[in-house]
Amino acid sequence: MMHYYNTFSLFDLFLEVLLILLVVGIVIFFINKSGFAGAGAASNEKLVSMEKDVAEIKKTVEEIKEKLEEI
Repeated sequence: MMHYYNTFSLFDLFLEVLLILLVVGIVIFFINKSGFAGAGAASNEKLVSMEKDVAEIKKTVEEIKEKLEEI
């Protein structure tokens, strides 16, 4: 097997593990930030609040329609 360096030390292994962990950490950070992962309670709470907002908007639109019909 061909290596890019002649010696192999524990420090090199440590640096490679740190580099791998850094890359994995960055990927996980961006996945969590994007909202792609974690379709659990946080997403459900957002959906419930959006449904409540939609219901309130529908009520408001109906009230406006009734007032316009009176005019």
